[in-house]
Amino acid sequence: MKAGANTNARDALGRTPLHTAAETGATDIIELLVTRGADINAQARDGNTPLHLAIMKKRQKAALYLLARGANPEIRNQAGLSPRAIGLPTSVERKGAAR
Repeated sequence: MKAGANTNARDALGRTPLHTAAETGATDIIELLVTRGADINAQARDGNTPLHLAIMKKRQKAALYLLARGANPEIRNQAGLSPRAIGLPTSVERKGAAR
C-alpha cells in the first residue's frame, strides 16, 4: 500500500481487495483499504459489492463497518439481490438505519 498499490485493482472476477477483505471479515484490512480510497460500492462481474459478500459470509463486523462508511445496501447484483434483500442481520439493519 505504501508503494502506491492500486486499492481498486481488479482480479479476473472483477473483485477488488476490498471484496476479499469483506468476504473474509478482515476488518483491519477493510479499514485500511477504505481510508486509502477503495471504492466501497465497487461491483464485481457478478454485481456483488463488498457488502454483499460480508452479508453472504455472515461477517457482521465487516458489514457494520462498511455500512458506517457509506456502503449502499440497495445495490443489486446480477441475480437482482441487494445486501438488504439477502438478509442484513437485525443489528446491521439498526446500525445501517442510524447512518
